[in-house]
Amino acid sequence: MLEIMSIHKADEINQLKKTKSGIITGKMELNIKINELPIAKTVKNGWQEFNVDCDGTMFTIKVKPKVWKKITTANEMYSMWVAVITGKLGAKINKGFRVEQPGIQVFEKKPKAPKPDKAQLQAQSQAQLQAQLAQSQAQLAQSQAQLQAQLQNQSHEQLDQSQEQLAQSQAQLAQSQEQLEQSQEQLKQSQEQLAQSQEQLQEQLAQSQAQLQAQA
Repeated sequence: MLEIMSIHKADEINQLKKTKSGIITGKMELNIKINELPIAKTVKNGWQEFNVDCDGTMFTIKVKPKVWKKITTANEMYSMWVAVITGKLGAKINKGFRVEQPGIQVFEKKPKAPKPDKAQLQAQSQAQLQAQLAQSQAQLAQSQAQLQAQLQNQSHEQLDQSQEQLAQSQAQLAQSQEQLEQSQEQLKQSQEQLAQSQEQLQEQLAQSQAQLQAQA
């Protein structure tokens, strides 16, 4: 029982020391990026060892042959590439440190398209505006041609309708003239019949007067 209490007491003392000092433990991981093939030397068991200068601090990295193969293959296959090396900070050596338990991932790096300058942007904008203007003018010309064609078609249709109405009016006029001539002919016949009737009436009247005179 005494022993357990002593252990607990020791833990409390250690915790108190940590709290007073303000120092806590952490874990540091390295992250190094390279984009060109380093000069390596072959060491034990075919491993490759190379150095990387990071802002004046030298890091020595030793990798297996198959890991080194990944870097050389990327250098042959890709015009641009980047290798990400991760690991733990190892022993301090001359002007730097060793990287323990290194891991390497290699990626192809796509080249960025160059940014166009202001003159090129202005030229592109002017070309786009001119193309849009030409397209608008072509659409306007097409619309005008369609409108003119519609007006011409309507004018032709109206002209045909007017000519048809004129022909109908002329036919009606001819029919009216024919009816007028028929009416005039009927009037002439009626006048002749009236004259004949008047002559017959006068003859009958003369005969009646002659008979009356003979009787007297």
